[in-house]
Amino acid sequence: MLISFQKPIGWSFFDLQDYLESQLGKKVDLVTPNALKEFIKQNILDEAHYL
Repeated sequence: MLISFQKPIGWSFFDLQDYLESQLGKKVDLVTPNALKEFIKQNILDEAHYL
């Protein structure tokens, strides 16, 4: 999941990941736009579905 925040959330990022995994019953990979590799960043942003 590509996520963004209005301000840094620190270690709560991992709490969010744990929460989503427990709710969905699956492993969840979280990434912020700034953490995307440059060579795939634009492709991912172009295909993103915003909620």
